[in-house]
Amino acid sequence: MFHDGHLLTLEKAKKLRDRLVVLVNSDARIRFRKGNNRPIIPQKSRARILEALRIVDEVVLGTSKGPVPEDLDTIRLVKPDKWVLHRDPTPEEEAVKDLGIEIVRFPYIKSPSGLNTTKIIDKIRKGDKVNIVTKKKVGEYK
Repeated sequence: MFHDGHLLTLEKAKKLRDRLVVLVNSDARIRFRKGNNRPIIPQKSRARILEALRIVDEVVLGTSKGPVPEDLDTIRLVKPDKWVLHRDPTPEEEAVKDLGIEIVRFPYIKSPSGLNTTKIIDKIRKGDKVNIVTKKKVGEYK
């Protein structure tokens, strides 16, 4: 589920280059990494959300179903000079380095709302209100 922490990560990635291409993990890959109750939003819907963001220049769909680096073919086609990762290691990392692509790892970026996907899902399951409004105004997150 897309939240303000994801947006901050994308904004930080965009600052590295003029063009931001986002690879959207397959539903099977998300299930493998996060469990059978995930993803909440299907891959194509997640891709459409990202395509609507003006900081995202292109969205590509990942095909990997698990720990096998199937997305390497997609990465080879896109030919990025940098590959931005969250804190979680990925099976493709060494193979991507072997392609001459610089790995840029961002540390955990805390969502200004204090929420992450798991917290949002837990609140919804409990019937709690999900308040994603922060005291900051648009543009103050930079």
